[in-house]
Amino acid sequence: MAPWNLHVSVIEPGALRTPMTEGYENTLRNIWNGLSIDVQERWGINYLNNIITTATNSRFMITADNPSRVVGAIKHAVMNHKPHSHYRPGWQGKGNFLHLISITCMAQ
Repeated sequence: MAPWNLHVSVIEPGALRTPMTEGYENTLRNIWNGLSIDVQERWGINYLNNIITTATNSRFMITADNPSRVVGAIKHAVMNHKPHSHYRPGWQGKGNFLHLISITCMAQ
């Protein structure tokens, strides 16, 4: 892209807090309620509750970042005269990157 004077910026966010993550429990319960009684009895309500607890207490759901950080990174990449090649908005993007660096260093 450089011959055409185009810059490429990669934006690597972590998990984001969106309406989808906020309403995840309700979505799972609606899916459960749409299942036949036979399926619900076979799996049991404890199965549903365990899935909901596991999902809502996961590291990614608890620490999901505000999407405005990603918007800020996009804005910077588009409007700046010298944009960065990589943007990692939020702590998860940075943390995942550092994790990959440590794996690469250990492999060498």
